[in-house]
Amino acid sequence: MEITNVHVLPNRVNKSNVKAFCQVTFDDVFVVKNLVVVTDSEGYHYVNMPSKTLKNGTRLDIAHPITESFRKYIEDKVLVEFERVLNELLNSPKCAE
Repeated sequence: MEITNVHVLPNRVNKSNVKAFCQVTFDDVFVVKNLVVVTDSEGYHYVNMPSKTLKNGTRLDIAHPITESFRKYIEDKVLVEFERVLNELLNSPKCAE
């Protein structure tokens, strides 16, 4: 299974640890939405898989990789695109004003 597209939408709320919302397309035929790039207290970025919080506060996974190697593959692709989008925004003429 190959990731054929990653879409990243940066979160513009400055004080949030949620830095972006993402979707990943596999083999141009299957999309997983609601992945989230978050930053921990040390500034490290990582990817949370889509989940739903139940009324009692329990988090329920909606989709997640089964193997650590596939999780790393997804995270690497998402974070590369996240960095590209951030650099593009920082270098845009609007940001320079």
